[in-house]
Amino acid sequence: MPAKDVIVLGSPYFGFMSKTREDFLHLSAPQDLGGFGLTCIEEYVVLEELATGDAALATRLFITPLVFLYAYNLGSPELIEELAAPFYRGQRPDWLGCFAITDANHGSDVIAAHTRIFPRTNGS
Repeated sequence: MPAKDVIVLGSPYFGFMSKTREDFLHLSAPQDLGGFGLTCIEEYVVLEELATGDAALATRLFITPLVFLYAYNLGSPELIEELAAPFYRGQRPDWLGCFAITDANHGSDVIAAHTRIFPRTNGS
């Protein structure tokens, strides 16, 4: 599909992403939030198989939940309750993950980004 057709309301893309959540296709989801408990290698194999059919959709299945997985992995009960749980439990099928992966004076090196939770270290 041309990009302009993918982003319109009613696009099959949004139906696909919603359906994957209904079917609990959360490869990276923590088990206590409905995940399969797959190892990284098992997730890789599943994504590789999906990518043989459509690499872009496989990438979206990998990228979309990462924001919510990060929120979960921070261990904050508030973040888990506000972001991770509603996403992984299917309560918010309209949520799609996205990243703002640049930070002033750091370019696109997301590892170098810093916040109150991830402060600068070693003088960098």
